[in-house]
Amino acid sequence: MGILVSAGPGCSDSGTDLEELAREGGNPGPFAVDSTTLTLEDTTREVPSRDGYPSSPTRTLVTEVWYPSSVENGSDKPFPLIIFSHGFTSFRTQSDYLTEHLSSHGYVVAAPDFPLTNGLAPGGAYMPDVVNQPGDVSFLIDSFVGFSRDSGDRFYAMIDQEAIGAMGHSFGGLTTILASHSADLGDDRITASFALAPFACFLDADFFSVREVPLF
Repeated sequence: MGILVSAGPGCSDSGTDLEELAREGGNPGPFAVDSTTLTLEDTTREVPSRDGYPSSPTRTLVTEVWYPSSVENGSDKPFPLIIFSHGFTSFRTQSDYLTEHLSSHGYVVAAPDFPLTNGLAPGGAYMPDVVNQPGDVSFLIDSFVGFSRDSGDRFYAMIDQEAIGAMGHSFGGLTTILASHSADLGDDRITASFALAPFACFLDADFFSVREVPLF
């Protein structure tokens, strides 16, 4: 995936190194970044009923996408794909500073609003639906691989199918770990995962022994 995280020099007591990093804009990459909002519908899976709210036969994912804009000549394609998962009661753009930064380094990053755990979910966010979110991650991978094969799509030939990663924060970190490491819910196409403060302390070592996927 090409994601490298360096620990140590940036953790000084004075904070000077982190302040310098902030002033430099987080060392943005060489690509200008475009973004777009897509509404994608998975017609094969449902949104379950809960607390008086009926089920829905399909799962609609409003998805924000950040991608390198300087790709018209095709010389830099394809790019790795990262699916970013938001936290409980949050939104697809919660970490746009990070997703845009990754895109500037040559990643296509797609971040959905999950149907029942985003901050505007009907009836309030519904925690049990996390078990369905790895399926949403897989659906997005399917979608972008399909876009990359469609000569009429803006993402044509843009996705490197051998370099697909998952990233998420808090509840989205749990989604990321389930999507990359679960024996039942995991997606074999995910080649690296990055979980930020994941809600996952109940997962034991045996859970992570099933799939040998690099995890930060």
